[in-house]
Amino acid sequence: DYASCASINRFLAGQFPERTAPREALVYALWLDRAMSGEPSAGATRKEIRTNIASLRSGGQPAPAWIDLALTQVEIDAGDVDAARTAMTRFESRWDGQPPSLRDYAVELARWIESHDTSAALPPGK
Repeated sequence: DYASCASINRFLAGQFPERTAPREALVYALWLDRAMSGEPSAGATRKEIRTNIASLRSGGQPAPAWIDLALTQVEIDAGDVDAARTAMTRFESRWDGQPPSLRDYAVELARWIESHDTSAALPPGK
């Protein structure tokens, strides 16, 4: 029940704002909830994920590579191909192949980006 996990992690992130683990767990729960539902995330959920990812990045320690994969899904759900491509490129540059279970998901997101990439269809200089 990822929605319940997200609620608990929202509480923990509020109680321990200096800690990264509750924010990481919150993003993870929201991402998995979206993946399990198969439905695009609502605008408020996308905003919550983006905000928490920005907070994780500004925390001084490197954020895990998987957050860029979660952000790729958020941007796809928002219909922003350029932002999705940027997040995917960042994920691919940092991902060490672990866990291997992310590979299929990453491939599917990359295929979606490729199939919706209008920049390749434009004549040079346009």
